[in-house]
Amino acid sequence: MKLTSGESEEAVLNIDPSFRFADLRQDDRVFRLFYDNNNAIIKRARIVDQHSNLMVARGRGSYFWGTARFEFIGGEVFKVKLDRNRNGYEIIGPNGPLFKVENFGISPVKTLNERDFLAQAFFCF
Repeated sequence: MKLTSGESEEAVLNIDPSFRFADLRQDDRVFRLFYDNNNAIIKRARIVDQHSNLMVARGRGSYFWGTARFEFIGGEVFKVKLDRNRNGYEIIGPNGPLFKVENFGISPVKTLNERDFLAQAFFCF
């Protein structure tokens, strides 16, 4: 799957056939996105830089209680909210919508920075 961001030309998201992880290549950086135990629960989410084996972000909380968030290595907390409607749903980050599903299809959403882009790629996976 090819993704585009504001800073670079394009990024490529390669998903493993077992759906256990995905590799995101953007310019010269490679990130690995994965859920633990192949469940779509945000508290089991991890984003790892493949060159340094450093965990860039990890998921915490839950959508049900309204505490879902990504905690990045620099200490930034990136809160996300799940907003459901009858035609789909929307993941909302601190800077606006990150991921939008309307009528069973993914709608394009612009990102502002790298944290937005990584979170958006995670939800595309």
